[in-house]
Amino acid sequence: MYRVQDKYNPVAIYHVLLLQCGMDERLTALETKIAYLEDMVVTLNALVIAHGRELELLHANKERLEERLAELAEIAGDIPNRPPPHY
Repeated sequence: MYRVQDKYNPVAIYHVLLLQCGMDERLTALETKIAYLEDMVVTLNALVIAHGRELELLHANKERLEERLAELAEIAGDIPNRPPPHY
């Protein structure tokens, strides 16, 4: 039913346990699966929060750089657009 490479797949392990074990073992298997899922949700939530913070920082940096570029464009607007003397 399951291939050898599935032996570390939590879903495959769960299905094998359901087929081979009694009610207590099945309940333990379900509790174990739920514990792994809860841990994964907490980990993913922390990752999403960290990415959100990083995205906010990047957005703030982009805004600051755009403002600085606009300031520099105003200052450089008075310089004539001609080739440098070495051409």
